[in-house]
Amino acid sequence: MSILKVWYLILFVLTLLGGTSQAQADDYTQPPAAITGNALDTLHADTLFGHASVSYQDIKAFTKWSDVLQRQAKIDSTDRVVAWQEFLDSIRDKSKDEQIAAVNDYVNALPYITDMDNYGVEDHWATVEDFLEHNGGDCEDYALAKYFSLIELGFTPDQMRLVILYDADKNADHAVLAMTHNDKIEILDNQYSSVRDAQTISNYKPIYAISQEQWWRYL
Repeated sequence: MSILKVWYLILFVLTLLGGTSQAQADDYTQPPAAITGNALDTLHADTLFGHASVSYQDIKAFTKWSDVLQRQAKIDSTDRVVAWQEFLDSIRDKSKDEQIAAVNDYVNALPYITDMDNYGVEDHWATVEDFLEHNGGDCEDYALAKYFSLIELGFTPDQMRLVILYDADKNADHAVLAMTHNDKIEILDNQYSSVRDAQTISNYKPIYAISQEQWWRYL
């Protein structure tokens, strides 16, 4: 995991120089510095954990994100995937609040496992099939499994963002799923058993977030 202040300095210098290394582009804890284009808007009302954001439409440089979306669309019907689909079917008639809580519980029940232990690489973004067949994953894998589960239940992509952040309490980078629901932002997090209101969280500093149509850099 990167030390944020050092990375911010590196990204700032590289932005001035107009380039980036492949290593940086592959570091999930930072947005790819090679992204070009103008910001859509400064979203002062669109804050997360007390931080405003600037949004961008160009997400092509987020190759891990686009890759996992493509692989998720082609997952096989393994026994564990079928069991996951049956779980989703069992909660379709429940309220939206109950569905969100059930998905959070279902995914959080699997153990935390590093990508190096699971796949032999530093960073792998897992499909639901990957996550279930390897019996767990790391923080962004939990967030992705929840994202894909909620999509299957009829929640829309524009309600949700994969958020990469810094956890000040643990001095470590982390990933969660943030979703807009009940006129607030709710956080689905593998470090906590319950779904939490983002406004109640003070130890998280968002770095960037991404959806299927845009991404946000937090200030």
